[in-house]
Amino acid sequence: MLVLIYMINKIKKTSKKIFVKIISLLLMLFVILLAIYLVLVANGYKINYQTRSIQKTGMIYVKSDPTNVDIFINNRLVANQSPYRMLELLPGRYDVLIEKLDYYSWTKSVNVNEGMASAFENVELFLRLPEQLVVSDQEKSDFPNLVNNWQTKGLEIKNDNEIWFNDVYITRFSSDVKKVGWYSDLKHIIFQTNMGLYIMDPDGSNNIQLATLNSDQACSFVVINNGKEILYSDDGNIYKIKVQ
Repeated sequence: MLVLIYMINKIKKTSKKIFVKIISLLLMLFVILLAIYLVLVANGYKINYQTRSIQKTGMIYVKSDPTNVDIFINNRLVANQSPYRMLELLPGRYDVLIEKLDYYSWTKSVNVNEGMASAFENVELFLRLPEQLVVSDQEKSDFPNLVNNWQTKGLEIKNDNEIWFNDVYITRFSSDVKKVGWYSDLKHIIFQTNMGLYIMDPDGSNNIQLATLNSDQACSFVVINNGKEILYSDDGNIYKIKVQ
């Protein structure tokens, strides 16, 4: 009986030692895996559970005017302020939406690539209902000179209804384009077609109407006050609108 008790106690002690060793090995393995994971994350890698692989991530950077905006990525609200960086994005296609009350929304689809930043640094939001302002006598007097000195370099109207930049095709419309020029940041294009004054991104996206004209004759326009206002001629008169 004593021998049996001795053997049972010895087995218990041996089992306990084995158990402690197993736990120690598992803890060590966990620490090693955690360290590897942290190193991968620190170097811009992330686990893609769909493809069961480890991939280098990318990022999306957004900077807008105005800055107090709602930023959505793939229909999920991610920020209420610009500029904004969304890090550790797995490679793939993402939909970016920027909204603000009383302003036109801005949207873009982008392919995020490994180790790359998809940057949108010139996002401009414009009022849905631009405010009509009083044109001063000085502005009326300066208008012809302002128009003559306004930036149109590189922009052309071809085939009556196409807009080109440095001989690179941008977009085409169903009606004639009467006038084209740069916005104050030289990153957006203002143009007239039919009886409307419009603005769009350089790739032809986010095309919105700024003003409805009284005539379909070619008008002249110029951006003032750091892009906040636009002076334009229409049917013999000069108008001013606040667009931001």
